[in-house]
Amino acid sequence: MQKGNVFYGLFRELSSGKSHFLIVIGTPSEDIPYIVLATITSQIEKAKRRLQMNGLSPETLVELSPSDYPPLHLPSVVDCNYPLKCSKDLFEMDFGDFNRKEDMPKHLVEKIISGVLLSPLVSNEIKKLIINC
Repeated sequence: MQKGNVFYGLFRELSSGKSHFLIVIGTPSEDIPYIVLATITSQIEKAKRRLQMNGLSPETLVELSPSDYPPLHLPSVVDCNYPLKCSKDLFEMDFGDFNRKEDMPKHLVEKIISGVLLSPLVSNEIKKLIINC
């Protein structure tokens, strides 16, 4: 597993009950058994309103189009203010290898990671997991 891998499916850590694209932005190591994930949503206006209401930097919202990432069918965003931390075991139980999609282009992964690191809502623990992998 490496940064930029993308998986698609239902994930128990999300309350929506819908399938999502999940981008690996932090990988597990021998010392740290966690994966950090960013989610893609097509609810762009909702994400923008949440950003404005919380007074957050526009750099914490990364817009994606199907031309940026062809598996997408709609314009979408990654709200970098809400990454998910998940144990490697739980993630593998939910996804395994069969829900793998085309990897996210490296420049977009870097933009997402920058957005997460800029966010005042993201815990220092998650930021350390991303930086140290």
